[in-house]
Amino acid sequence: MADLSFAPRMHLQCKVDLPADKSILHRALIINAMAEGEAVITANNYGNDNGSTISALQSLGVPIAIEKHTICIQGVGRQGFKQAESTIDCGNSGTTMRLLSGVLAAQNFTSKLIGDASLQQRPMQRIVTPLQAMGAKIDTANGCAPLIIQGAHLKPLHYDLPVASAQVKSALLLAGLASAQTVSLIEPQVTRDHTERLLQAMKIPLTVNQQTITLEPYSEAIKALDVNVPGDFSAAAFFITAACLAQRADVSIPKVSINPARTGLLRYLVLMGVPVKMSNQQWYGHEPVADIHIKTVKRLNAVQVRPEHIPSLIDELPLLFLLAAKAQGTTIIPNIGELQYKECDRLKAMMSYLRAMGVAVTLDDDKIAITGVDALRGGEFDCLQDHRMAMTLAVASFATTETVHVKQGDCYKVSFPNFLQAIS
Repeated sequence: MADLSFAPRMHLQCKVDLPADKSILHRALIINAMAEGEAVITANNYGNDNGSTISALQSLGVPIAIEKHTICIQGVGRQGFKQAESTIDCGNSGTTMRLLSGVLAAQNFTSKLIGDASLQQRPMQRIVTPLQAMGAKIDTANGCAPLIIQGAHLKPLHYDLPVASAQVKSALLLAGLASAQTVSLIEPQVTRDHTERLLQAMKIPLTVNQQTITLEPYSEAIKALDVNVPGDFSAAAFFITAACLAQRADVSIPKVSINPARTGLLRYLVLMGVPVKMSNQQWYGHEPVADIHIKTVKRLNAVQVRPEHIPSLIDELPLLFLLAAKAQGTTIIPNIGELQYKECDRLKAMMSYLRAMGVAVTLDDDKIAITGVDALRGGEFDCLQDHRMAMTLAVASFATTETVHVKQGDCYKVSFPNFLQAIS
């Protein structure tokens, strides 16, 4: 991987061509693979993580044809997958590994899922325990990948999720769908609901009552569903943050997913004094979409984040940390422990970066306090081969007085292939 350098930037004016929302695309691919019939998925500039899901499904016998921004997938039915000839490589994608585990737990063959060095350190026991309660037979390496999944006839599941995780929730719902069993889940906090929206759009009997999700047994053929995937809000957030930090900015981002379970950052931008303009609000099938426009922000105010909002901005927390570093006052953010279990320990990484940039950061149990400064220092930083860390450091250059050097920074391609071109 190549190192990248970002000189201090004062101005940002651009119209951003976003990649497709990778969370939605993962689910559209996997659920349509379980359907019968052909689905056409429109997805702009998707990254390597979604490519891992496509490759994994192809290794399981799912016909997929790709032409420019169109993916044609021929569903094989919930029990029509074929045993892969070798291990299934999920790359850097935890979503690929966790969601496929739910599907494969209900098949009549054995699968082995592996990933890169980063993915094989991420916790998988959180899906293994409830899948085993359904009757799945799964071996792990001390709760991490590789996962060896011996397909089994699964049982119904009623489960209180110990952590707020859309990936765990989705893995269990897909296991229930693959095996035509009841799955009833209670979330400790509401998480992104792309799986639920897709299943309901495909006429699967699923109900959501606040934090309780219930999938009823469904033995009929699943009908394929065409999906037009909107722009990824998590990708848009890098440009929104850069616009907030730049001395002069005018940033337009069309056709962004504004699913309320994903856009917690917007809530806190408004509280920080950022004039967020949304227009052209519409629906892309089952998902709300809008154009977002950000202009120059004169001042950022510190905020106190509420614990129940953390799941809706979990991927954007590093950017909120960065905004807090430039805000007037001290920002308090609780319930941040889940950041330790991403592609790297993002909590440890961000604390290290901000302190090196001259920002006062304190951690008290599961709560971080960040006191803003007038300007950040640059320097050399290791993004730990984490795509979000690489892009967050690039965005920091809009607030620094010195160049930001990012070791192995081109790992951004995992989720946002044209990021460097768009930010330049």
